[in-house]
Amino acid sequence: MINPHAQHPTSLTALAHSLLRHRDLIAQMTRREVMGRYRGSIMGMAWSFFNPAGCRSLP
Repeated sequence: MINPHAQHPTSLTALAHSLLRHRDLIAQMTRREVMGRYRGSIMGMAWSFFNPAGCRSLP
């Protein structure tokens, strides 16, 4: 049984190990969020890149 109140390791190596171990889940959830956000828009996901890039290029 998993105890949600148990202490979890908080070191950077433990965090990196957890990210590597769950990278497929993180990628799947990120892809789902991005696709859901831009579904039905004309520019789609490209807008999330070009908008900040355009703002940075202005003096």
